Amino acid sequence: MRPFKVTKAIIIFFTDDNLEATLAKCDGFLNAFDLPSTSKNWENRMSNLPSRWDSSRKLLFEAVLSYEGLPSPDCCQMCLEGAVLVRCTECAVSFMCPSCDEKVHQFLPFHNRDGYLNGYFQSIPPTVTLDENGTMQTTCKYTIP
Repeated sequence: MRPFKVTKAIIIFFTDDNLEATLAKCDGFLNAFDLPSTSKNWENRMSNLPSRWDSSRKLLFEAVLSYEGLPSPDCCQMCLEGAVLVRCTECAVSFMCPSCDEKVHQFLPFHNRDGYLNGYFQSIPPTVTLDENGTMQTTCKYTIP
């Protein structure tokens, strides 16, 4: 199953060197949305909380699902060829194919790595690598003296 993608993200780049002009553009951009005014009364805010939560829940859920799924496009960020099967939370290049993962983590065995197994990322120990089919293979290269 492919992950959901958040489609309501908007990125705006301003090239003005003037801070006031940039702030005015941002203010105009924010005013274009029909956002309800926030209430300064605690009771009103608490009564509106369930409806606001209902409107935000789907977006938050989709964001969590997109984090747990494969990136798009599904290619290694190092070699740009292999399929992504490993995610490292400590490397600058976080999504890797199994061969790049083995090269990178040969000398960094204690990085927190996740393998894409059974449709989602699962934690894998430092003594395990994944082959090209996504099967876990135990390696014995890390020994404690």
